[in-house]
Amino acid sequence: MKEEHPSLATYWIVFAVLVGLLVVTVLVAEIKLPEDWMNLSLAMLIAAFQAVLIVLFFMHLWYRTAIIRIVAAAGVVWAFIGASLTLTDYFTRGWHEAAQPRVSVESVDRETAQGPRKPPAALEPPPAPTEGQIQPQR
Repeated sequence: MKEEHPSLATYWIVFAVLVGLLVVTVLVAEIKLPEDWMNLSLAMLIAAFQAVLIVLFFMHLWYRTAIIRIVAAAGVVWAFIGASLTLTDYFTRGWHEAAQPRVSVESVDRETAQGPRKPPAALEPPPAPTEGQIQPQR
């Protein structure tokens, strides 16, 4: 069975398209779209198209049989499922709510950049009993 390969002209055309898409990606990063997520979404869409071009032409998937294409597509689908499940787990955790600073900015000494020194509760001596209090027995 003779395998078909792309011509040298095809490689150069695909290369030129990839460079053109790279320039478009840089321009998209430089302009300010109305919403912040639009820049990222457009850049990711361009990157996905670049990946498809690379897989189809430089990895010769365009010239393979249908079963090879199906297996390659199944790999992409499973990678997407794995990434989606991982990101779902990450974004549903409460980490962002628990991250609070322990020392306020106002209480930091500006010269030493140290916060107030306070011994841990386990190292503090117990308060001395006042008159009239019963002292616990040991």
